[in-house]
Amino acid sequence: QETLSKPSIEKPREVLTICDIDNDSWMTPVFRFLSFGEVPEDKKEAARVKRRAYAYVILDEKLYRRGFSIPLLKCVDCNTPTGI
Repeated sequence: QETLSKPSIEKPREVLTICDIDNDSWMTPVFRFLSFGEVPEDKKEAARVKRRAYAYVILDEKLYRRGFSIPLLKCVDCNTPTGI
């Protein structure tokens, strides 16, 4: 057994997460509700966002749709390249 004086791999010093969701996207209200607890001012819209949000989860600052018997599906908008 060998004892190393320092790690054999380098960890990244800094990791920046940049999450840019288009304000016109259908995902924006759901993402904001799940991330920050923010809801739209309109009561009907707020109720709609809360109902819709139960089917989604945020992992690593990304929105995923969860299903009962299917894997998590990554939510993308039209600005995301097709090679996911």
